[in-house]
Amino acid sequence: MYSKEMMRRYEQAKKSYDKPVVIVTQEEAEAAEKGFSDKTKTWKLKAENVRDFGFATSGKFIRDMQAVKMGDRDIMAVSMYPKEGNPLWEEYSTKAVAHTLRSYSSHTFDYPYPKAISVHAKNQGMEYPMICWNYGRPNEDGTYSDRVKYGMISVIIHEVGHNFFPMIVNSDERQWGWMDEGLDTFMQYMAEQEFGEKYPEAIAPNDKYPSRRGDPAKIVPYMSGDQSTISPIMSNPENVYQLGL
Repeated sequence: MYSKEMMRRYEQAKKSYDKPVVIVTQEEAEAAEKGFSDKTKTWKLKAENVRDFGFATSGKFIRDMQAVKMGDRDIMAVSMYPKEGNPLWEEYSTKAVAHTLRSYSSHTFDYPYPKAISVHAKNQGMEYPMICWNYGRPNEDGTYSDRVKYGMISVIIHEVGHNFFPMIVNSDERQWGWMDEGLDTFMQYMAEQEFGEKYPEAIAPNDKYPSRRGDPAKIVPYMSGDQSTISPIMSNPENVYQLGL
């Protein structure tokens, strides 16, 4: 599906550990929108040690990648997004994916899969092994607020982080919510703060990453609030009033 030039860029991306390499440019993706081949190809997809799967395909996708060193292995951090995601996605998506793999692996265990993919979605975020959908769309004129930027980076960190909890450890998230959303949100906070240290240009001068959760002070209003709506941490998620907190 790649041209020879795209394949050259792909080979370059497999050796690029410090920044993403664009495989399919916005111009190439826009050209592809104008017409599709009537020829078909059959893809056979295989993954080991996964409990679920998802995939995304579109002629509109811009794609960029970079390599992440994991012991003696190289993991590919990948982003796929339409032009509506730019300029935000080309600047931050794959950086956030690669950073998440490094941060979570340093605090827990090495990421075992060969790739991690972030796919643009207009709303929400959702995770599957090796692939997740993340929101974060600029205005039509390409401008975006800090709220949109940080929201996008945070949801990418969070959804890529779900590879560790619950996908890899394979806990039952319907039964033990604290073991997937809880552990992932805890890890997300550390990864966000480290992201701000690694990419200070993304943060306001002399500031730190504005995490929504993680700072102990932010849980005080919940803990000191209506005690009838506070559930034990071991509760089934369906029996929790304020699942996020």
